[in-house]
Amino acid sequence: MKRFFLTTLTAFLFVSLLLAQTVDSIKVEQAGELIKIHYKILNSNQYQTFKVSVSAKINGGLESKLESLIGDVGENIIGGKPGYIVIWDVLKDVEEVNSVDFSVRAELLTNVTPNAVNGKEKWEKKKIHLLISGGEGAGVHYGIRAAYMGSWGVSVKYLVGKYDDYNIAQESYFHRSIDVTKRVISTRGFQAHLLAGIANGKLHTEEVSNPWVSRFSYEVGTIIGMGPVVISWAITPGYKNHTYRLDAKVYTNWGIGIRF
Repeated sequence: MKRFFLTTLTAFLFVSLLLAQTVDSIKVEQAGELIKIHYKILNSNQYQTFKVSVSAKINGGLESKLESLIGDVGENIIGGKPGYIVIWDVLKDVEEVNSVDFSVRAELLTNVTPNAVNGKEKWEKKKIHLLISGGEGAGVHYGIRAAYMGSWGVSVKYLVGKYDDYNIAQESYFHRSIDVTKRVISTRGFQAHLLAGIANGKLHTEEVSNPWVSRFSYEVGTIIGMGPVVISWAITPGYKNHTYRLDAKVYTNWGIGIRF
């Protein structure tokens, strides 16, 4: 004689969360001679398909696959739904049921998520940017820009070079900056960030007693990522209230590099 005796309390007490990596929130309810198994597939989306299997330890026995199942079970289960349900017609599989210990597993079969190329992260998640940079003022100067950027970020730059005026003693010139960045565009493989911050440069003045000074100004510009390639462009307006060799120019700097 077939018997089915499984209270809601017993079902919850004996649900074993032996979960596959992406499965969560298993809930079980009894509906007459049926058992409904609710579950979620975490961090999934509509571009992924899964193979879902349900097994159980019945009445404390060995774990075995259930056969009389309908609903979100088997192959080609599409991800991205808020919840899934499997219905088990209990008495088609077993003669007598007193307790059940369920296990639900989801195996990823296909993943065609946009921006996912050979399993690599999306480009907007590549936050470290490293660029070889140059600048033009009273000569060309070279150095490096490094940035860590997400929605918000920070960038630092240091350039050094020589003045191209032979009337000036051969002293090194430097230009450095620290900026805050903000991402304003993010599409497939393309991100654009604005930057703004404080700049500091070593300037040559026409003061005989103090020909070299360090002065502060500000920097504004942009950093653009296209796939793995990153380019930058920024300007620093003139350092005010001092006579120096860059007084007729806006200091411009640029860069090219990679992100990872």
